[in-house]
Amino acid sequence: MVGARLLFRALLSVSVAAAAPAANACVTYRESGEADFLEADLIFVGDLTDYEIVTAKDGYVDDDLAILTYRVDAVLKGKAGETIRLWWPNSTFGLPESMSLHRATLVGVDQGAAAEEPWTGWLHYPSRNAITGLPQVHQPGCSDASILPVAPEDVATVKRWIAAGKADGSALSYGGFGDLGELPARRTEQVNLLPIGGGAVGIGALILAINRRRRRRKADRPPAG
Repeated sequence: MVGARLLFRALLSVSVAAAAPAANACVTYRESGEADFLEADLIFVGDLTDYEIVTAKDGYVDDDLAILTYRVDAVLKGKAGETIRLWWPNSTFGLPESMSLHRATLVGVDQGAAAEEPWTGWLHYPSRNAITGLPQVHQPGCSDASILPVAPEDVATVKRWIAAGKADGSALSYGGFGDLGELPARRTEQVNLLPIGGGAVGIGALILAINRRRRRRKADRPPAG
């Protein structure tokens, strides 16, 4: 059990570190505890169905924002619907090009409101404000995200931990990790809506002017007969 746990954390650390740009890498890696995910507001078990990376313009710099969509099979703590979309900054390691698929995945989520973004964030689609306003994957700085493969016996252990408010010394098996392949990231370029909106306003004004001119010409015509 302990060997599987250590192997999983080693593989996860190597994979995400290899995908990280140097600017995002942590100087000191904080060793995660077995039950750090218990701090999350929401804990559920489900399946990853979509992984999207939105490339947004942050001034003159491109910034990648990740959205994870899960089918929720069981809620262990908090409340959630049948599906949930999560913002995953992963500022510690950067965003990988694909996510591992497991038979069952435990995910911890922070429901707290995100920091307010500049109003100009709404002038782009997908909106930066809308993405950062989503519930966020639980991930303390310089540590792993609370996204873990779980076996049925692990779910029973986690339920017991949640009820007690702490881990009781039982080890998780992390059974079946990496057994269903990889889900590649779906890349999306953010669109600036301001030129589109300006063009629509211009076209609307032109149509209005044409209609007014037609009405005036019709009014200026002499009566028939």
